[in-house]
This record gives sequence, structure tokens and C-alpha cells, in this order.
Amino acid sequence: MIAEGVESEQQLSYLREQGCDEIQGFWLSPPLDAHRCLAFIRSWQPSTVAAIPAPY
Repeated sequence: MIAEGVESEQQLSYLREQGCDEIQGFWLSPPLDAHRCLAFIRSWQPSTVAAIPAPY
């Protein structure tokens, strides 16, 4: 499941409890132009999101 428009850690926690495994929204990043998007993708480290435990 993919959630769009996630803006807070509370929303992220709720979505994880519901089994959501992918998100998009301001919680992760504001809109980016192409160059900043590429830099974000290259530097993204999923472990920074791991601080919020997944339900499984």
C-alpha cells in the first residue's frame, strides 16, 4: 500500500500500523526540482525512517 500526502510523524505511525509500506508527502520531503530530487534520491538512507517501528 502507498500513502500520498503524509505530513506528520503521527500519520506515518498510523499508516505503518495499517500495513502501509510506502509513503509520499511533506513528511519525507517538500516538492523538489529535478536537481534537488536527484540529490535527495542519491543521499536517501531508509534507516532514518526506521526509527518508527513497523508493525511486522
